[in-house]
Amino acid sequence: MTDISEIKSRIKRIEDTQKVTKAMYLIASAKYRKAKESFQQFSGYCQAVETQITSLSDSLNADNCRFISNGSDKKACLVITSDKGLAGDYNKSALRKADEFLSENPDSLIYVIGEKGKTYFENKKVKIEKYFEEDYTDLSAQKTKSLSDYFCDLFLKNEIGSLNIVYTGTKDGIRTGVEIKQILPLELKPDNKAKTDDFEFIPDKETLIGNIVPLYVDSVFHSVILQSVFSEQSARMVAMDSANSNAGDMLDELNLQYNHSRQNSITQEITEFSGERKSL
Repeated sequence: MTDISEIKSRIKRIEDTQKVTKAMYLIASAKYRKAKESFQQFSGYCQAVETQITSLSDSLNADNCRFISNGSDKKACLVITSDKGLAGDYNKSALRKADEFLSENPDSLIYVIGEKGKTYFENKKVKIEKYFEEDYTDLSAQKTKSLSDYFCDLFLKNEIGSLNIVYTGTKDGIRTGVEIKQILPLELKPDNKAKTDDFEFIPDKETLIGNIVPLYVDSVFHSVILQSVFSEQSARMVAMDSANSNAGDMLDELNLQYNHSRQNSITQEITEFSGERKSL
C-alpha cells in the first residue's frame, strides 16, 4: 500500500505541475500572437523609413548627420534577455553571444534589459553601466523611444562611440537565433538605383536628413525590441509544450505502474483471504 500511495502522490504532483505549464503556454501564446501582429504591422513602416534613409545614404556625412561618427572609440553593448526563465535556450544563447562580444571587446560598456541578464553579469562580477527595469513585453513604442533617446544622447555627447545590441531575431514569423546588430554609428549601404541629385528637397536636404535619421534610429530600436519579445514568447511556448509532453509521458508510465501495483495488491489480498479460509 505504501508503494501505491507514493505513486498516487507523484501523479498528483505531476498533474499540478502540468496545470502550471499549460497555463504558462497559454499566456506565452497570447503574448506571442500580440508580438507577431505588432511586428508585422510595424515592419512596413520600418521598411519605408529604411528605404528613405537608404536613398539618402550617398548624401550622408559627418557634417550633416550627427549619427555617422563622433570620433570616440568607446564601445557599448546592450544585451537583451528576459525577466523570467522557462524559455528554453533563449537567455543562454543571448548571454553566450554577449560573452563572445566581450571577449573580443573587453573594455566595452555593458547595458542590460532583463533580470536574467542582470543576474548573470552580477554573478560574473561584470560591471553593468545601466540596467533597464522597464517591462518591454508590453510593446510600448514610448518606452522604446525613451531607450533610443538614451543611447542617442550618449552617442551625441561622445560618451560612447558605438552601440551594438545582442538580441534574438526573427524572420518571416520564425525565430532565427541570436544576432549582434550595430545601431550606432549608422552603417548604411548606398542605393545605387536612387540618386538624390534626381530629387528636389523641400525645404532642403539637410532639414530632411535631420528629421528622418532620428526616426530611422527609433524604428531600429523598436524593431529589435519587437523581435526580442516575439522570440522570447516563441521559445517559452516551445519549452512549455515540451514540458507538457514530458509530463504526459510520465503520467502514462505512472498510471501503468499504479494499475499494476493495485492489481498486485488486490491479488495479494485475495490470496491471503483464501489462505485464511483454508486454515479455518
